Amino acid sequence: MEDRLHSTQTFSIYPNPGTGLFNIYIVADLVLKISNETGQLVKIVSLKAGEQFLSLQDLAAGLYFVSALDTAVRPQKIIISP
Repeated sequence: MEDRLHSTQTFSIYPNPGTGLFNIYIVADLVLKISNETGQLVKIVSLKAGEQFLSLQDLAAGLYFVSALDTAVRPQKIIISP
């Protein structure tokens, strides 16, 4: 999986769009922040390095931005489908 990441990425989320349960691959331990399309912070999640599940099933369907706290990496867009 690591070879699928670009040199500037610290994590990869799939499938996208998804129903709220995503697979995520993380290069190193980090804290993710999830914001809605208006920029409002809706969730913060601490995750360990490696591949795991990220449940966002408690969020409404829509467009979200996922970014790592304390990094300059551009946020990734994800879509939660109904």
